[in-house]
Amino acid sequence: MIEEKLRQLFTQVVKLPEARIKSGAHVMDDLGADSLQFLDYIHRVEKDFGITLKGSDSDHFATLKKAAAFLEKRLPKTPEVAAAPAVAVSQAAPATRQSMWLDEQGFLHYPTEIGMPMTGRNNLGETPLLKLIGDLRWQHISMFSGVPSRLLADDTGERLYATFFYVEVNFSEATPMAAFGENDQIHIVSSLKSSGGSVLDGNHWLLRGPITAPPKDPSQCGAPHFRTSNIFVKMLQGAQWLKKSKPCQPGMELIPDMGASPDSADLCREADQNNAFEAQPAGWLLLTPKPVEVYYDIVPDRDLNGAGLLYFANYPQILDIVERQVLEQHLPVPFEPGLVDQRTVIKRQTAYLSNASQTDRLRLQVTVAVEDPATPQEPIRLWLNYVMWRCSDDRKMMVSTTRKLVTGMTWGDTPMLERLKDWKKR
Repeated sequence: MIEEKLRQLFTQVVKLPEARIKSGAHVMDDLGADSLQFLDYIHRVEKDFGITLKGSDSDHFATLKKAAAFLEKRLPKTPEVAAAPAVAVSQAAPATRQSMWLDEQGFLHYPTEIGMPMTGRNNLGETPLLKLIGDLRWQHISMFSGVPSRLLADDTGERLYATFFYVEVNFSEATPMAAFGENDQIHIVSSLKSSGGSVLDGNHWLLRGPITAPPKDPSQCGAPHFRTSNIFVKMLQGAQWLKKSKPCQPGMELIPDMGASPDSADLCREADQNNAFEAQPAGWLLLTPKPVEVYYDIVPDRDLNGAGLLYFANYPQILDIVERQVLEQHLPVPFEPGLVDQRTVIKRQTAYLSNASQTDRLRLQVTVAVEDPATPQEPIRLWLNYVMWRCSDDRKMMVSTTRKLVTGMTWGDTPMLERLKDWKKR
């Protein structure tokens, strides 16, 4: 029975007892599935029933009863979406930059030099690097889909955007982001996988260049890397209404399939529930007994993208602006401007939960902790957590947890250490 099979597939996604999943219950409103779980459910239906669904078909899966009725009509028919063309990716791809290429495993390679546009206050900048990585992801998608980004659309012909919903930054204390500076040669290697054609996931490794023979498995190099996850959306009403969909371009089926949704979906869900990706490290000093609340006015000419929404790569820049204000003005032991200038990213996890337009205002809560130094020679390490809401409807937009390092200085190099000791005695 189709409905019973659908019930079994849905329980695999939401972990509910089958008895609770009634035929007429709405899978999101009544049974609590979020948008990523819904897409995972649709993907499982496609795999189990051996069919390919169009983006608009998802409207028929609001309840098990509706889905079963839809499938009963659909199953005898030949799938309407064309199969993936039996050609190499390079043959299907549109023209791209000459310095960029795909290898036989589907990795995207981009050798480049760190110029001034990629630098920030302390060498390599997070926002300009994310802009480059975001562009590489779009180029990667174009090479598979066979169309430029502006022509990516669903089966209704509406423009789609590969919106980032999760970004993870991974450097090390020995090689933080600030270890990369102007004129350094880097070779970025990017991977890409798909889940049901609606969700993408992959890594971007930053290898020291120039490289004459790129590694076959960049994950074994121990290089700093970014992980990014995308979901395809179309804009129905600006930032207030973004609907999930999937591209209809048959070349998208050439992207290796990862099966179920990536674990980044679960990481975002848990961060949304906990308002953090990880707890404050044990033994560290909490400098904000309660989160510091700060408001941020969106600057349209700096913060928005071509779609009129907050650009995903600009979120870290907004956090840095707010973070500087908190570190210098709102702590019991304020940071000196020189210390703030030298901070650099070691690790960051960010969940992008929604977006905002230029008429909105942002409310942020920032939590700061530092490692309690055992000696003056200890590096200055920070743990920061941010939660962002848009003021128009108090919709949560982002959760981000970050570890940073102040480069080139120890606790003994700053009078802040003595003030920190005095504060601890109180």
